[in-house]
Amino acid sequence: MISKVFSRRTWLFSMLIVLFFLMINQVLAQGVVKTAVQTNAAIINTGAANLRYGPGIGYEVVAVANQGETVSLLGRNADSSWIKVQMSNGTQGWVSAPLLSTSTDLSTLTLITDVPDLNAAAIVATGALNVRSGPGVTYSVLTNVSMGQSIGLIGRASDNVWVKARLSTGQEGWVNSSLITPNVSISSLPLVDIPAPPEPAVPVAPGAQLSLRTGPSLSDTVIGHVFQGQRVQAIGRNNTNTWLKVRILETGLEGWISAAYVQVNVAVSSLPILTGGSTVPAATATPIPASTAAPTATPTPLDGAAVVTSGALNMRSGPGVGYGVVAVVYQGHTVSLIGRTSDSSWAKVRNSANQEGWVNATYLSSNIAISSLPVVDAATLTAVGIVNTGALNVRSGPGIEYGITAVIYQYQSVGLL
Repeated sequence: MISKVFSRRTWLFSMLIVLFFLMINQVLAQGVVKTAVQTNAAIINTGAANLRYGPGIGYEVVAVANQGETVSLLGRNADSSWIKVQMSNGTQGWVSAPLLSTSTDLSTLTLITDVPDLNAAAIVATGALNVRSGPGVTYSVLTNVSMGQSIGLIGRASDNVWVKARLSTGQEGWVNSSLITPNVSISSLPLVDIPAPPEPAVPVAPGAQLSLRTGPSLSDTVIGHVFQGQRVQAIGRNNTNTWLKVRILETGLEGWISAAYVQVNVAVSSLPILTGGSTVPAATATPIPASTAAPTATPTPLDGAAVVTSGALNMRSGPGVGYGVVAVVYQGHTVSLIGRTSDSSWAKVRNSANQEGWVNATYLSSNIAISSLPVVDAATLTAVGIVNTGALNVRSGPGIEYGITAVIYQYQSVGLL
């Protein structure tokens, strides 16, 4: 009996010794791993850190590493302000050094001098930026890009006012350089060929809403409308000069409108004679006398109305580009006029959705003088800022030891208190 008790105690003692050594080995292993992390890697210490194609914020973002994530240290730039790292999935990129926590002396990392060339790029700095077919407001609008979007820069016009850009979709066009924030000097971009000027633009007469038809006759099918103040491209005419074939700039839709109700900036007879639609060929089209022809609808706009003459016009919370964008109104849309600034350079308007805001009066075609509107008070311009990193932590106090209450992302606008 005593022998059995002794054997049992010996067995328990032996098991305790084994467990003790297992625990010691585990602790030692964790220490080795921890030391390896401290000496060969770093921890992301911000909400989200951008990994970029090269050492600088001008390079595109290739990935995002989140707070607490471990990355391997591969090298540094000359002043150790940017570190090349590798994520656990093998993705490599450059991170700003202050966003890394490590016990490694970053200056001891391998110096990497073979860095990619910085591609010329820019950030859109306005609510909606028109991308046009050429360097000027007379060229048609191809598309719009929104505030905060990144565009590639291809070249420039000789006056540096317009730059040719490439969008993320691969589409190319021209944008006004004053409405972007580039990562290179505009003057450093190469000069590129300028496309031929657009065909003569024809502004639609005030008070008219004209039907766009398949041919030069009232009996031809209506395929759309053009509105007061809208600009269209003149393509040609019928053989009696009573109808014009035009192209709508925003959509590319082509059709015929009565020449009697448009203001033409070239001689109609100088345009080429074109055939109409299949309903009534141009050669046999019945002439429409200017004195008797009438558009399908000719509503007279109410006093205090205006038509937008720009492809996309920002409505802002106050009279200036420093105010936030509250809505966007597009070319040909009508807005109600509420008031103006003392110098009549900005007008307060109301859109069809009953939203109110301020627009640059230069881009309005109004039926009354802007200066006749009442001067109205504007909101005080508050201090604002734009987030310039991938993700920015909002904390409960002024320091990283305070808790994170929210995260805001690159290019978002914030008010400064």
